[in-house]
Amino acid sequence: MKKFIHILNCFVFAVATLTIMGIFYQGIERQWFDIVYIFILTSEGAFILSTIVNLIFCRKIKVIRIFSIVSLAMIIAAFIPKFMGVTEYPAIISVILYFYAWFYYGLMLSKKWCDK
Repeated sequence: MKKFIHILNCFVFAVATLTIMGIFYQGIERQWFDIVYIFILTSEGAFILSTIVNLIFCRKIKVIRIFSIVSLAMIIAAFIPKFMGVTEYPAIISVILYFYAWFYYGLMLSKKWCDK
């Protein structure tokens, strides 16, 4: 299971990186690229899945537990407005989410906390 978690964390980091790169490139080019939408959906889905998996299997490691609880709070905070019918989000929320995922999973890969 540790190998699967490591692969999943690598995947989240890679997709978060692609999403940040895609959004940045869109801003430079000032046009919408459909592939970035796929990166966004994949990144969000993988982030949710990885948060759940890390909460279940790596909860004994304090740092992962704290980051996973923060991630879960961010996921819940993102879903509440959707259920209330809010469709417009400030752009800064997306920036914070993607950079948080990028930072957190980059840290996970560099430290390999779940391998302990």
